[in-house]
Amino acid sequence: MRFLKRGIILVLFLCLSSLSIAQNSNEQLAVQYFASGEYEKAISLLEPLYEKRPESYFYTYLLQSYIEIKDFKKAERLAKKQGKRFPQLARYQIDLGFVYDSGNQPAKAKKEYEDAIKKTPNNQFYVRDLANAFINRRQNDYAIQTYLNGRKILKDPKLFTYEIAAIYERNGKYHEALEEYFSIIDGNIQEVFNVQNRLQSLLLKDEDNEIYNTLRVEILKKTQKNPDRLSYALLMMWLSVQNLDFETALMQAKAIDRRFKEEGDRVFDIAKICVEHKNWDIAIDAYQYVMTKGKYNPLYTLSQVEILKAKYFKITESYNPFAKSNIKNIEQEFEKTILEIGFNPGIADLIRYQANINAFYLDNDRKAITLLDSLISYPGIAVREKALAKVELADILLYNDEVWDAVLLYGQVEKDFPTDTIGQWAKLKSAKLSFYIGEFEWARAQLDILRAATTRLIANDAMQLYFLIDDNLEEDEEDDLALRYYAQADLLLFKKQYDKALTTLDSIFALGLYNPIFDDAMYKKAEIYISKEMYHEADSILNKLTAFYPNDLLADDALFLRAEIQHFYLKNRQKAMDLYQEFLVEFPGNILSEEARKRFRNLRGDNLE
Repeated sequence: MRFLKRGIILVLFLCLSSLSIAQNSNEQLAVQYFASGEYEKAISLLEPLYEKRPESYFYTYLLQSYIEIKDFKKAERLAKKQGKRFPQLARYQIDLGFVYDSGNQPAKAKKEYEDAIKKTPNNQFYVRDLANAFINRRQNDYAIQTYLNGRKILKDPKLFTYEIAAIYERNGKYHEALEEYFSIIDGNIQEVFNVQNRLQSLLLKDEDNEIYNTLRVEILKKTQKNPDRLSYALLMMWLSVQNLDFETALMQAKAIDRRFKEEGDRVFDIAKICVEHKNWDIAIDAYQYVMTKGKYNPLYTLSQVEILKAKYFKITESYNPFAKSNIKNIEQEFEKTILEIGFNPGIADLIRYQANINAFYLDNDRKAITLLDSLISYPGIAVREKALAKVELADILLYNDEVWDAVLLYGQVEKDFPTDTIGQWAKLKSAKLSFYIGEFEWARAQLDILRAATTRLIANDAMQLYFLIDDNLEEDEEDDLALRYYAQADLLLFKKQYDKALTTLDSIFALGLYNPIFDDAMYKKAEIYISKEMYHEADSILNKLTAFYPNDLLADDALFLRAEIQHFYLKNRQKAMDLYQEFLVEFPGNILSEEARKRFRNLRGDNLE
């Protein structure tokens, strides 16, 4: 008897399993029919499935199938039946209205929609469910009515603000969307950051500046009407940053700081953003403003240091940023600040920058060497800081043609840090020095080792120079003329003798109609044009390089450099974004991909915190 019962149970289990498998098969087949537009076949399977399990999944497919074949009577009966089964869910009444709409009965549809809104209970969940039902059926105006009615019923005028604003955005009603966002920050300044994120998403869709102009006008109106509202001032400052209008952003940051008696934090933040975009003048202005807060301000000393760094980079990254007398004045600022703070390893970078200015821009290598020697011999200085100072000193010695002394210092750093980034950096510089003076075989051997460097940037630089030598080195030294011209030009660029470097590179193109080093020479000319602030010329020659040599090793670097030119020098935001995006598509595994992605998102306005 026991075995008989077990047998019956087993048979039942197998039968149920078979039914379950068959049902699952029918479900999948019904969905396939629906997806392929075979609605009659889908209905034949969905109707029995729905009768057994009248759940939303089968109901949705079945209702839409009826509508697709224009059987609105069955669709109407189905929507009504589902509504009776689940009276607590408003979505089914909206489905009924949608059936009437689809069947060209707008009056009936309107009655269902309005009735659903009228009978809304005092329940947030119900309001959201009803509004979402309208949104799913593309009835955005009714969705807004639902939310507005819900506010009255729940007696809270701040409810559903983000939801309503999102619907206005989809409808292109940016003014109305902004009014909703303004109402949020009117009640809570802490919401400014969230509103900025929502507006940023909106700006991403702005192809013709229509949205930006609307935002600017509306926020400006609010700012003028409510000068004491910090929230609107912050929005205006933020919008200026999105448009890369840093001058206006700084003016607004200063105005906020004065009006609300702040400590300069917002102005300092604008300075940092300007530095990221290499907008040195506005960054300097911002840091100077913070310093007017006085020596007891917590940002005073940091601003002191950062303003000198900004001035240093303005000098070193431009061809003719200052007259020599102005550079001398900046050097004296370094002198004064370092004296005020106190000569110590904590400001080692400032000391190195001061030495660089003296050696490379003021022809005062004696003072530069003295500064670096003092830093190197300073008691208790960290070994890494000492190594950085030695590398800077070696650069100065090379600049002054003291080649073997430079080689010695590079070698010391390499020996002290054989597996560290700084040691590899020194080795790379030493290999470049050998390249400059025509010792190509030795340079190639050192670069071959560096191709396996732990730091990808060093490995990438080493690899490029290695292949440049390898591709152009000939057995007969007399045939190395093009490579020697290139090496001389590279050294002249290092020495900032730009015109001589260009003339030397032109000598390569005069050697014949073609040479494998032509693309490298073009890239080097672009670098020199950038140093001479001839940005359009640099962009033009890089564009030719990528067109003539699309599969060359320099194609990716040329494209990235074009993006940088548009970004930092020509200030063409959209073109820079396009080039960074092209770089990411064409060279997804490149070492610079992460930086390109970061810059693209920065230009797009993404919050990267």
